Amino acid sequence: MINAVWNFLTGTLPAFLQFVSNALTVTLGIITLVALYRHRGELSVFLRVLATSRLNERFRRIRETLTELEHLNYEDKPTRPEIKALLGKLTGHIRGLRVVELDPLCIQIEALLQKPATITEARKRAIIHELDGHLDNISATATTALVKRHE
Repeated sequence: MINAVWNFLTGTLPAFLQFVSNALTVTLGIITLVALYRHRGELSVFLRVLATSRLNERFRRIRETLTELEHLNYEDKPTRPEIKALLGKLTGHIRGLRVVELDPLCIQIEALLQKPATITEARKRAIIHELDGHLDNISATATTALVKRHE
């Protein structure tokens, strides 16, 4: 009797429990696939919102760098190395976005960094405002595309 119970507990019961667990996994997988298919529109909107919020987060980091850069004056010699470093940081941010419209601006910044004598306060401010304008346009375009697809 004890051998029969032991054989059941070590052989038959685990196999049965494994079968039940595999059946539940398959059932839940099918239910999930059906739910994803039925709610694919909502899922698509959610993924676009997630992508847009990620893009806005990257823009926020770039704008923080722009704010730091705006508070520094290139005419003050002690701040020049920091300004050059921030311009380099902006170049990295811009390249990371992989937005074709920003490539000319990135090339301009890199050219300024190659010849620091060409950097002026006016040029620095022009870069800041041009980049800020580009970011606004890209953000508006992404938001408009999100709203149009949702309609």
